[in-house]
Amino acid sequence: MLANASPRATAVLLGLFVVLAIVSVLWTGHSARVRRDRMRTWARARAYTFDPKADKRFHKRLSDFPTFRQGSARRALNTATFTIDALGATLPARLGDYTYTVAAGQGTITYRLTYLLITLPMGDHPPTGLRPERLSDRLNAALGFNDINFEDAAFSKRYYVSSKDKRFAYDLLDPRTIELLKSTPHPANIEIAHDRLLLTHGYKPGLNSAESRWSPEQCDERIALAQAFLEHWPTHLRVDEGATP
Repeated sequence: MLANASPRATAVLLGLFVVLAIVSVLWTGHSARVRRDRMRTWARARAYTFDPKADKRFHKRLSDFPTFRQGSARRALNTATFTIDALGATLPARLGDYTYTVAAGQGTITYRLTYLLITLPMGDHPPTGLRPERLSDRLNAALGFNDINFEDAAFSKRYYVSSKDKRFAYDLLDPRTIELLKSTPHPANIEIAHDRLLLTHGYKPGLNSAESRWSPEQCDERIALAQAFLEHWPTHLRVDEGATP
């Protein structure tokens, strides 16, 4: 198009591209500052420690979770650290934003999400995860690639469950926990690996599926969900793993 344009038109178009690029950079910087300030205000109101700096090595410590193995330019930022009381113990927790970039055609897409990570007091748990079921999961099921199904048909329809140890998944997701998850208005991705519990919402239907950060209010909802999930942790699993029931 530029090859057939007059010199004046070419200059105008190039000028517009430059202006748009500058506006994009300024808007990105403004949005980052607004997000940082909102998360800082949220954390300080709850007496949490807050660190806005980017941690580019965070994902290397959590490679057992698929979320932190995706893409490149991975970094954690806007991190709040605190504790929650659950399972008869005070558990270290951190909540923050996480970004990574993947190739898409001739360009890239940067995904932004918020995570909640809690260190558990017991056990070397087999990697286990559950997340809202997607259309692609149902198509895969039709081809014979099934997840772990439960007697509760409504739960199995709503959540995709996977684990390296099906028995652990069945024991963990007992009827009480299933009812809790079914009653949750905004399901989260929940992953367990070794002694860590991770909550994210790594996929958000809609035009902007790359954006799945939580608002401050949603951060509180996710912490409450994690605490309730841990309170429903079956007693016999706590005993088997050496924790106090």
